[in-house]
Amino acid sequence: PETDAVAVARYRAAGAIILGKTNVPFMSADLQSYNEVYGTTNNPWNVERTSGGSSGGAAASLAAGLTPLEVGSDIGGSIRIPAHFNGIFGHKPSYGIVSQQGHIPPGQSILSESDLSVVGPLGICADDIAQALDLLLGPNPVEARAWRIELPPPRFTELSELRVAVWADDSFCPVDHDIREAITAAGHSLAKAGAQVDFQARPNFDVEANHRIYLHLLMSVMGAGMPDSVYEMACDVAKKSDPNDHADALEQMRGIAMSHRDWSKEHEQRLKVRAAWDRFFEDYDVVLCPCAFTTAFPHDHSPNMAARRLTVNGEDRAYTDAMRWSGVTLNAGLPASVAPVGISKEGLPIGVQIASAYLEDRTCLAVAKLLEEHHRPFVPPPGYADSSARQVCATNVSSPFSSVAV
Repeated sequence: PETDAVAVARYRAAGAIILGKTNVPFMSADLQSYNEVYGTTNNPWNVERTSGGSSGGAAASLAAGLTPLEVGSDIGGSIRIPAHFNGIFGHKPSYGIVSQQGHIPPGQSILSESDLSVVGPLGICADDIAQALDLLLGPNPVEARAWRIELPPPRFTELSELRVAVWADDSFCPVDHDIREAITAAGHSLAKAGAQVDFQARPNFDVEANHRIYLHLLMSVMGAGMPDSVYEMACDVAKKSDPNDHADALEQMRGIAMSHRDWSKEHEQRLKVRAAWDRFFEDYDVVLCPCAFTTAFPHDHSPNMAARRLTVNGEDRAYTDAMRWSGVTLNAGLPASVAPVGISKEGLPIGVQIASAYLEDRTCLAVAKLLEEHHRPFVPPPGYADSSARQVCATNVSSPFSSVAV
């Protein structure tokens, strides 16, 4: 690129020193960070495991102490899953509040802002990602001539006012037992600290239908940059398919082939899901839910992603199931912070997704800080505690954003 992306420029304008670029998967389109140019990014907790994707290099660099601050993007969990896999903090902003311009893909010359995708910070404490969001916040430079974004403050000022729903597991996408227990324990820590916590509350919408809509909208974005031959193949597959077959791989083909007429209908359904979330957040301030159904898994670079399998609780599962919890909140454009909440029996980090109503980002971030204080802070991977690049949280240093890898 000949110029910085808007997000990078905003970090740099605040005094950040750019150290370098961290690794991502090819086209930022995998849950693992590897490619033919830079190779494979390992997880510092276990080098036989993935660091996640697409912001896997960012998350691994933070966990290992190579950098104090990062920036990533998220259209399928690409901030939240790497943060969860590496035991760090991250924030997926509400859709539309941070400019994507300059992000690759789609590329430096593209002026439109992609549907679903967001750009947000990753760090090793809640204060860092909250301050970083303030730096990133705002529309693209052209729109910034006329309007500004002013997010509301956190919904609560006292812990006793905080209303938390805990959605630690679901038949929609059953999670590893260790993840369920860690998220439940985080809920109990908030309750012990004085918050109102409900372990049964659930939003009122069809999560399976929402997942299908999410896959359609996701692949309509990604498919726009694919060759004509792929589009034609997807159209052929979708036309010949059984309408009652809802396999993820088939739904992805339907998304690539989707007409603008059908996109408009599904966009309306997506907004109805957001309205259901809004009703839910009349009674609750945040929901704690999984980032993914598994912890960091062994490297698997087999070329057919649809054929990859993951084992969770002794059950063979589809690789793409790892994105299911991402779409639950992302499809409605909700903000979601990630905080570390535990370690699995295999010694791998577990994070929690802290979601709130659209544009209530500061409430998510405030709860991430509460979990850091009352449940679990960032803990370096074994052997990395004395890393020379390890820094204290931003509130304790005079220049919080002195260096960053992007």
